[in-house]
Amino acid sequence: MPTPTPASPLRALRLAPGARLAAAVAVCLVSAVLCVWLAASPPWLGITFDAGPGGAVPRVAAVAGPAAQAGVRRGETLVALQTAAARTPLDSLDLLEEPDFLDTWPAMDAFFARQTRLTAQLGAPAVGLALRDAGGAERVVTVAPGRRPVSTLPLVFWAQLVFGATGCVIGVWVWTLRPADPGARVYAVTGACFLVFAHAASIYSARELALPGGLFRALSGVNHLGADLFGAALCALFLSFPRPAVGARGRALVFAAAFLWWLLDVTRVAPDQNWASRYLVMTEMLAALALALWQSWRARRAGDPAARAMLRWSGWSVALGCGAFIGLTQAVSAAGRIPPLPQGYAFGFFVLMYAGLALAVARTRVFDLDLWALRLLGWGLGIATFTALALYLVGAGQAPALQVIGLALLVALAWAPMRRLVWSRLTRRGTLPPEELVERVLPVAFAASDAERGARWQALLGALFDPLHVAALPDGAAPTEAALADDGLALVVPAVASSPALRLGHPWGGRRLFAGRHLALVRTLVRLLHAADERRRAYEVAFERGLQQGVQRGTLGERTRIARDLHDAVSSPLLAGLAPPAAAPATPAGAAGPGPDEIRRAVQQMRTIVSGTAADPAPLADAVADARYDAVRRLRAAGLVVEWPLADLGPAGETALGPEARQAFAAFCQEAVTNILRHAAARHVTCVVRTADDAFRVEIADDGVGFDPDATPAGQGLPNLHARAATLGGRVRIARGAGDRGTVVHLDVPLAAREAAA
Repeated sequence: MPTPTPASPLRALRLAPGARLAAAVAVCLVSAVLCVWLAASPPWLGITFDAGPGGAVPRVAAVAGPAAQAGVRRGETLVALQTAAARTPLDSLDLLEEPDFLDTWPAMDAFFARQTRLTAQLGAPAVGLALRDAGGAERVVTVAPGRRPVSTLPLVFWAQLVFGATGCVIGVWVWTLRPADPGARVYAVTGACFLVFAHAASIYSARELALPGGLFRALSGVNHLGADLFGAALCALFLSFPRPAVGARGRALVFAAAFLWWLLDVTRVAPDQNWASRYLVMTEMLAALALALWQSWRARRAGDPAARAMLRWSGWSVALGCGAFIGLTQAVSAAGRIPPLPQGYAFGFFVLMYAGLALAVARTRVFDLDLWALRLLGWGLGIATFTALALYLVGAGQAPALQVIGLALLVALAWAPMRRLVWSRLTRRGTLPPEELVERVLPVAFAASDAERGARWQALLGALFDPLHVAALPDGAAPTEAALADDGLALVVPAVASSPALRLGHPWGGRRLFAGRHLALVRTLVRLLHAADERRRAYEVAFERGLQQGVQRGTLGERTRIARDLHDAVSSPLLAGLAPPAAAPATPAGAAGPGPDEIRRAVQQMRTIVSGTAADPAPLADAVADARYDAVRRLRAAGLVVEWPLADLGPAGETALGPEARQAFAAFCQEAVTNILRHAAARHVTCVVRTADDAFRVEIADDGVGFDPDATPAGQGLPNLHARAATLGGRVRIARGAGDRGTVVHLDVPLAAREAAA
């Protein structure tokens, strides 16, 4: 048998993921060093310029090096450069960051010719600077230009180096994660193009005053080539991602078309800058978004919600990133105006877009991309609306800067609550309201038979998520904890409530994906049902050991007690955990779920209730303090103003309460608070606790909408208040508040009866 030929070391290096990343970093470093060398090569005066009054001539903003030694002063304007051979007056166009802002070819030719002439003058051993002060007096200062220190290169230069390198490395990183994916390969090409146009622009945007015209023109052409191919790569990306729509030849045609258009630009066949580059870049961005929509339509027809989630996220990333860049640079230039944001900083929008595309192409946490896309849409619409309005007002001269800042505050104040309202509507779509969820969980826990419990549990999951497929898992594949699968297409649920482990597939009729918040909700429900199952098994063991009729009656009474306690002590904190206050921000994707403190408190309450045991008898004052702490915390967390002054109960505060009485008093206060939060629409709550006439009295009043207890249909809440009062040996009275506003709940408990019971 012939000996196999060993693989070429170079081929192995090319295929190694680590080698790809290392090569990308090396290319970025070499490119950055070249950019630094070119940016620091022209003669340096040591002056930082900005536009003078009216943008007529450059003004000295800061001085260093040769200019500082020659006596150039900050605030003067540079009127002209003069040598023994010539004098060249200066104007604001000499500080133009990007030649693309000029519309016609003659204007660009004149600009590059001036740059060549200025560079030649600055290359002389001594240059005369004609300076004018604020009073109009002129003077000439002779400066000997030197070589520019790297430390004086402006921030915009370094920003473009970082932006370009970041895009390139992210693109190659995604390619290493999915080397066989055509979309990942094209995404890596977009990163290389980003590096080309950002680094080319960094050199001429960092110049002090001038750059050789030939070098300037070449760098501008390289910048255009990178930008044109970048747009073509975005179009090719959405032709390949998430499912290829064309082959390699189709993608190559897209790049070839962009390259031919670039040739029309550099050969000056295009009539002007609009047709040479601006219209092409804008067309490519719009085409990329159109292709993303087309791919989303294809994914919808194919019944692929994971692909639709990735496309929605990547589409919004491109729309906001590229849209912000084009709107602030290309579109403004096409309208004949100077962009309000330097192009070098505007490249940062591409980095944001890159981060979004990387998550989609790498298929990272696909099940949460829908949630993030909604967040991105909400913030993006707010920022875009304000930015457009502010630019219009400032550009039209209708508002000074202070008024625009005030407008920003007003827009922020108006947008924040509107965004929360829209957000709550969108994220709660397709799920049960918390109140209905709690009411459906309790029957699952206390169904009469195993078959009924399993049926109710599966029905609850169906109502929550409406999956297209529900399959029982064999014992060997049963998980111990709920988990997401297949990029959010499926949710695996462990065995609970006498039901086998289940796999739920394609939620909401195949239209959406499971997300982190759905996983947290199922895990919470499973924990609650496990606690109920443990107590039920204890009852069944006791019954089988011969506790006959008496145990049966005790079990029935205990189940009644547990159901009542679960409603009061568990449903309230569970509701608070599942439905956080409107003022609170949405739970981040992948977090432990909404209201973890409340949910943990609910689980602990359930364990205490189903065990039927508690600590030894405790003083009345301790029970009041515990109830006060819990009620004040819940009400304040919901945004209500609470007044519950500390009361000196005197000797009556030492009255001993047994476990059942303490549980009844705590449940009474929790039920009263829950009724206020769910029904009263109140803003202020007052609670007064006192002892008088050998009785213990509590008054809980709110300023809400109020109701007529006699005319209100009896639900679970009001009967439970009366049941708790009866357990304490007292009575409860419910009345309207002062002026028929709000509700007052009175609880009277004779202390003598309590002492005897304890």
